[in-house]
Amino acid sequence: MESDDFVLEKVTPIDRFVTAGKKWNVPAGVEELKTFYTKLANKSDYVDSIRQSKGFQAFMNRSKPRQLEIGGNPILPLNSGQLALLLASGAVNGEIGEGDNYHLVQGLEIVKKIPSTERKLNESGSVSVITKIKTRREVSVKVITPSGVIMKLV
Repeated sequence: MESDDFVLEKVTPIDRFVTAGKKWNVPAGVEELKTFYTKLANKSDYVDSIRQSKGFQAFMNRSKPRQLEIGGNPILPLNSGQLALLLASGAVNGEIGEGDNYHLVQGLEIVKKIPSTERKLNESGSVSVITKIKTRREVSVKVITPSGVIMKLV
């Protein structure tokens, strides 16, 4: 097949043998696939290497449940939108501390619609009333102490 002359003389072009109405029987392949096996190395020798690899560590960090770490202060004070994101992500819900300092925390975002009306005098002398609705978001955090005291921080 290295020579172009050989291919042109001896090999039937695909368009001729496909359209000639010939049927081709393709034998079935081996269905059972054998896995790689060696007696040169023990599988347990690879376990430590896999556990210490960067890819495996990244996978473990992505798949482990996230925990809220308490400590330190934010660089800037949190505004209500940032607190709402924390509440929505579940970062303000859960268990904090252990032993005598064990607390349960539940954070809620309270959304209120506050209507207001404004009266304006038109050029024609008539009064028009404009109704505006503002959305007010409040943060409510409930804490249950080990002694059973429920505190609500608003």
